[in-house]
Amino acid sequence: MTNVSLEVLEKTGALTPVSLTLPATISQDEYEALGTMLGTYRESLHWAIGDWLAYGERRWGEESYQLSEALGISEASRLQYVRVATLIAPARRMRGLSWTHHRHVAHLDPEQQTELLQKALDNNWSKRDLGDAIAEMKGRDPKVGRMVVIEAVAEAAERVWLAAEVEDDHYRVPSGQMLDLGRSLGAAVDG
Repeated sequence: MTNVSLEVLEKTGALTPVSLTLPATISQDEYEALGTMLGTYRESLHWAIGDWLAYGERRWGEESYQLSEALGISEASRLQYVRVATLIAPARRMRGLSWTHHRHVAHLDPEQQTELLQKALDNNWSKRDLGDAIAEMKGRDPKVGRMVVIEAVAEAAERVWLAAEVEDDHYRVPSGQMLDLGRSLGAAVDG
């Protein structure tokens, strides 16, 4: 099992959409190698999805949005994946940093992206450390910025709650309030 791929695991029935079954005889080295592979695939899926979406946009334009529903993820997530993949060229993406690290710098110019990603890698920065460095670079106090964003999210959530209408035990909310909340949450994440 040392050089096992996900394809081999799928073919043997060990990997399904809802489970991973390992043999009782798996060694610690094999177990660790499989964990490394799964971790790598987990992180690379963000990039793969973003690059896939960007390709679809370039190739089929508006039609790609309908095709992208095949992913089974929210439109907001699809937009986030394609935004980051489009703004950070593959040559600037750094192994050893999470996709979220990259998402934090996506709004910066390419040179700043590279500089901050390299600092994050060299200094083993967490995502929050990187966010704090970006805030400081922009002349903001990172802690104050978090509080402002939290307040904006709370206010947007309250507007959603007040606008909600109950119908047959389901809440319906006008899209404008949900978009405001989504933008506030995006600011909280990218902040």
